[in-house]
Amino acid sequence: MWKSSPSVRCRIYNKDGVSRINLAKELIQLLPDFDLPAYLLMDTWYTCVSLLDAASQKGLQVVGGLKINRILYPVGVRTKANEFALHIPKSETHLVTVG
Repeated sequence: MWKSSPSVRCRIYNKDGVSRINLAKELIQLLPDFDLPAYLLMDTWYTCVSLLDAASQKGLQVVGGLKINRILYPVGVRTKANEFALHIPKSETHLVTVG
């Protein structure tokens, strides 16, 4: 059960209940539609396919770290994140500051 006020929603995590990833997915799905481009900032622990898909379905751009041991499938080819990173030109990266 979600507890809410006009600006805050929270749910207490129970390790025997819904996973943290699924809780985060539910929160993303509860977000309103945005008229302007909107960004979702997430911790590296939450940067996973199901949450990226949920954010994409809401029209959100995601800013988050990626652990180097992750496996990616750019154009359907299995690649380690640290190997894939070697092929990204510095001109394609952007510094992001928060706060």
